[in-house]
Amino acid sequence: MGNEKNMRKFSTYILRSTFLLAVFLIAYMVEKRDFSQANYNEILHFGLYYVFPVLFFSFICIGISFIKKPIQTVTLVYMGAIIFAIYAAEIYLQYTYYDITSKITRAAQEHNYSYDERNMEEVLSDLSRNTKAYPFFTVRREYKDLLPLGNIPNVLVVYCNELGQYMKFVTDRHGFNNPNAIWNEESVDIVALGDSFTQGACMPENNGFVNMIRNEYSSIINLAIGGNNPQANLAAMIEYALPKRPKYILWFHYAGNDLSGITQLKGHQMYNKYIYEDFLQNLIQRENEVEEEMLKFYEENKHRILNVTKKSIYDEIILKQVLKLYYLRTRLGQSRNLDGVFDFRLFHDIMKKAKETAKAANSKLIFVNIPTLRQAFITDSDPNYRKTYDTIHALDIEWLDISPAIISSEDPSGLYAFRDRGGHFSYKGNRLVADVMLEKVLSKSSLIPHDRAVEVE
Repeated sequence: MGNEKNMRKFSTYILRSTFLLAVFLIAYMVEKRDFSQANYNEILHFGLYYVFPVLFFSFICIGISFIKKPIQTVTLVYMGAIIFAIYAAEIYLQYTYYDITSKITRAAQEHNYSYDERNMEEVLSDLSRNTKAYPFFTVRREYKDLLPLGNIPNVLVVYCNELGQYMKFVTDRHGFNNPNAIWNEESVDIVALGDSFTQGACMPENNGFVNMIRNEYSSIINLAIGGNNPQANLAAMIEYALPKRPKYILWFHYAGNDLSGITQLKGHQMYNKYIYEDFLQNLIQRENEVEEEMLKFYEENKHRILNVTKKSIYDEIILKQVLKLYYLRTRLGQSRNLDGVFDFRLFHDIMKKAKETAKAANSKLIFVNIPTLRQAFITDSDPNYRKTYDTIHALDIEWLDISPAIISSEDPSGLYAFRDRGGHFSYKGNRLVADVMLEKVLSKSSLIPHDRAVEVE
């Protein structure tokens, strides 16, 4: 009898303590979110999907605590089982997210590619029988005199594999994904800046959207590099775009990680010089030095570069995301990327310098927003989308968003290699972006005849 009484007391204590836990949890969520410029829909969403469920669960627990029956103990057992099931689902979703092999297998089948199961070392070894090949890598560390902004110049580069086959391309004299002949021109009409999406990452046969545009109009230079953030885009713009004085500079912004990338390089001295000083490494005249430095870096870091993808799936599980139920909330459409604290002041400074650089080159700067699949559908309730737009609008930079084209497509998830589990663009995704740019921008200029314009639904 005494044990039963003690159990009821313990159950009552646990059930009623949920209110205190709810208060702390709500306070934590409020502190982590920026409501200074939140609109009505954002506040309503926060209350409906975050505050209300926490309080509702807490009040149910308190109500049950006043029932002087064994139902308290039964309730605790059920609560524990439910919580266990929820977190088990979260761990499973995160596990499957990082199970790259399964995702590539499905993507290869869908896109009619045979799955090349070789690892990077094996691919490079096989290719090197005929030509010297290198894995894709970048240099981000501080250099006293030289910071390369591209890949190794004039070599065959093997990049990622998401659709079954590795992406391979030959870099130009400056380490970018272009034919070398484009650099012989005194000026070009279009320069593209961006990260892996713009570089054409993981597309077999090098069919990224910039190369699709190149098939329609050849006077285009692609300065995008996987892993680039706005600081690196600005540096490439100053070093390589400004001397070519293009008519258009297309700044492709990947909303999935470009804002977080700003924070990662916030204290990088050389990148900060590009933002706040009239700084130039004169890389366009130092191609031999860049090649030498990149090859040296590769030899010194070869083991780390080649083993970067050999982590166990269990090593990829992120406890912080598990506790926040990140992947479960994402699958339910309730993750709004509200937890990230991004430096929009620094973003403003970068884009302000980009506008000034474009003006100096007599170029038209166009900011193109590329969303993740999830972000394309939540633009009305995503504060980071609004703050990004407000920053660009305040600087009077032309804005173009790919989200409407993604939403209106017949199969939005099919635009990405792994569908709703992410990845870079599939062939259809790259084709869509190329068509949007050809129809919305280039066909309205004097660059491409109107009879060659591509219609976009």
